[in-house]
Amino acid sequence: MELDHILIESFFIETITGYGNMTPTTPGGKAFAVCFALLGIPLFILASSDLGARLSTAVGKTSRKLADLITSKMRLEDEEKCDQIRSALASLIVITIGKLLTCSLT
Repeated sequence: MELDHILIESFFIETITGYGNMTPTTPGGKAFAVCFALLGIPLFILASSDLGARLSTAVGKTSRKLADLITSKMRLEDEEKCDQIRSALASLIVITIGKLLTCSLT
């Protein structure tokens, strides 16, 4: 097997989508794939949740800074309006990042 096929195989196993287009044929290969999945899937989930937490923190800080900048320029004193702006900016940032990620993957 070539390196690119091995990487694709491990990606399919780690993301819980199954074997993909290739399957191990030998008993040793099948056993390795099962062990690899049993160790790799929890590690992938931990890494994904850590990435999600970091992304959430970054989006929160960015939207707060942008909202503070906008509200200071508009001289808004109403806290409810400021919260609405923060929420809208956070949603916009998340949608933009999601769109960028899906466009780059296709």
